[in-house]
Amino acid sequence: MTLQMRRRLESGSRRTTIYRRRRHRDADLHLLLLCNRRLRATSSDLNRRQEDVFGSDLVIMPNNFMEDKIRKVRSGTLRLQSKFEFSSVCPGKVGAGILYDKEGHILTNAHLVCIRGEGTLAQQWYAGKVVANFKGGEQCDAEVLFVDVGNDVALLKIPESVIKPYNVPCDFSEDLPGMGDNFFLVGHPHGLVPFNVKYGRVSDPSRPPSDIPENILNGYFPHSLEHMDPAMKFLELDVMAAHGFSGGPLSTVEGLVFGVFHAGIQGAACYGIPFAIIQSALNQRSPGDPVFRHLKLSTLSHV
Repeated sequence: MTLQMRRRLESGSRRTTIYRRRRHRDADLHLLLLCNRRLRATSSDLNRRQEDVFGSDLVIMPNNFMEDKIRKVRSGTLRLQSKFEFSSVCPGKVGAGILYDKEGHILTNAHLVCIRGEGTLAQQWYAGKVVANFKGGEQCDAEVLFVDVGNDVALLKIPESVIKPYNVPCDFSEDLPGMGDNFFLVGHPHGLVPFNVKYGRVSDPSRPPSDIPENILNGYFPHSLEHMDPAMKFLELDVMAAHGFSGGPLSTVEGLVFGVFHAGIQGAACYGIPFAIIQSALNQRSPGDPVFRHLKLSTLSHV
């Protein structure tokens, strides 16, 4: 084979290689553009569906959660705002409440609606004035019916007239979730983003106070250790939650509320109160009981 023929063959081979590379490159580019179009369409559809459920907070919803369950729990969640006009230390708080029944009974945390007195009144607890509203609903006064400071449980009452047909009482479960189970939470972080939804996992479904460092209990838990029910068992939660989620529902993927959010520690764990403890506290309430039921304090007031 002559040198000229060899050069021609090599030149043809190079042209064939370049042609193949260009063809593969064009095919890859076409596939990439097609995937991008589909991704944009899917993302746009997801955003539209999430906006319908969540409003303005477009949270990426994990695959195993169901919109209809989130929608139902959220429809039974309220925004609560309490005011303590007699307090110079804590003028007010914002958190969540859960519609317990169609008669207007609301479950929430005791620390959200009451505070300890100041100065010479430090041995008394006072309930504040509370206003409530559903998502998109009008504000109304909420009457404080029952407070159990030891278990951080409070029962409120709103007028039945403000409950719309789509405000459905939550379905509750006394069964504890398993370690690692998924859940979602509804609340109002810092009082600025109402009816926000967060997702997380259960780290420990039954954490006794003795297993929690005392400096964390004293520094972050919203009610005093000296009044905590010794039988209390907390739900330890792996979720990013802020102030404003107190009293909010902790729900399974199936939409069953198994607890109420209690306290969050930035960069660490969050804690909830199991519904079984809440139900037990409510069952001990009798007609004619005072508003406050407490383990140790006997001098209690409601103003």
